[in-house]
Amino acid sequence: MRTLLMSALILVATASICTAEDSRNPHDWYRRAQDDFEVARLLLNETSYYPIVCFHAHQAAEKALKGALISRGVSPDKFHYTAELAKNLSEFATDAKNLIVPCKELDQLYVPSRYPKSGGAEFTREVASHCVQNAKPVLDLIVKEDQVEANV
Repeated sequence: MRTLLMSALILVATASICTAEDSRNPHDWYRRAQDDFEVARLLLNETSYYPIVCFHAHQAAEKALKGALISRGVSPDKFHYTAELAKNLSEFATDAKNLIVPCKELDQLYVPSRYPKSGGAEFTREVASHCVQNAKPVLDLIVKEDQVEANV
């Protein structure tokens, strides 16, 4: 039953149909970011699905950064480079410069966390934990700068 619940939770968190425009409401992005972060933490603590932990940690950071840019009137590019998003945000929030290095680390694991690669990254509990640790300051900054209700 627990595996079925976990599978359903993963499907709900990752399922999306791209038939409509992305939301222009930053709070929609923040909610999804917090959901992804919670999924990452839950999977880290309850399973050994370490690549999926890293994927959701990256998604949490990406969605939080995109929401922050949207709240500042910027339409974020449709790419997945969180370091670039953090750099763009640093034009409005100087503390975002501190996120560039942790985001680069998340970016390096984004594709390998989604697709099996020959000779690719090894996903251990330590690697997954580091991904969650790298995503947390992104969400913390968004809570601080944009006065979002903290759920993380």
